[in-house]
Amino acid sequence: MTIPVMYECMMSTGVDVIDTHVYYGAMNVQHVLGVPEQMERMDRMAQNIIDALAAGDNDEERTKWRGEDDGACPVCHQSMFKVHQGAARVECAICGIDGEVKVEDGKIRYIFSEKEQARSRMKYAGKLEHRNEIANGAMTQKKVEGLAELKKPYLHIGE
Repeated sequence: MTIPVMYECMMSTGVDVIDTHVYYGAMNVQHVLGVPEQMERMDRMAQNIIDALAAGDNDEERTKWRGEDDGACPVCHQSMFKVHQGAARVECAICGIDGEVKVEDGKIRYIFSEKEQARSRMKYAGKLEHRNEIANGAMTQKKVEGLAELKKPYLHIGE
């Protein structure tokens, strides 16, 4: 859960995530310096950050995914999905894109259209869409007629 929570923090600040890593077993060794494979991975991550910074104004090169774990989502590279029961559909809990679930040769595949990938909350257009959802209610949200009147019996609660 650490990485998805960190994504939520980075997303709203406009930080582009280009690599992630979770170090399991940290409590088994006194210090990470005693785990050479973890230090090697950190060296690779540092190089990925340096390479992204060196891309300058080339947004595609600067923001491309450089991590070693592709995850199931093609945009945020995480694998945390809301599964829609009774439908072959998933929604990425991080970036909000909808995908289709397929089973091929006994393996689960997740298919995300280019249109869905473009509306990811990790991208500027997706951030605007999500902001509008929050400000104006969900796009499919039904307006309640006479809402002010319906609220009146409850306004005194807590006084």
